[in-house]
Amino acid sequence: MEGIQDESLQKLVNYGGNSILLIEHPVLYIHSDRYLFNFISRATVRPALDIPGFGTFTKDFALNISSGIDNYIELGTDNEQLKLFGTFSFNGYYCNNQSKVNLGVSKITSF
Repeated sequence: MEGIQDESLQKLVNYGGNSILLIEHPVLYIHSDRYLFNFISRATVRPALDIPGFGTFTKDFALNISSGIDNYIELGTDNEQLKLFGTFSFNGYYCNNQSKVNLGVSKITSF
């Protein structure tokens, strides 16, 4: 069971499964006059399914959905010799019962 928990946790953290969909929509774009400063914010929804393999007799599938805001910030110098950038996200998670069983938890708490 520990191997299933480790694999399920890795899939959840990396927004993975054997069927994945990414939906994004721009929310905000701010930039300076010469694009030395850029800020991009996107609303995202990432549903992921772990569907049982063909030939198995189980109907159980693991579903997790991550939704939230992804942000990208960039700051460059006047002479274009240095550019700093970073990303940060605020996401919430939903998992169906099979995902919770695979993870070995009874409740998913997100913030």
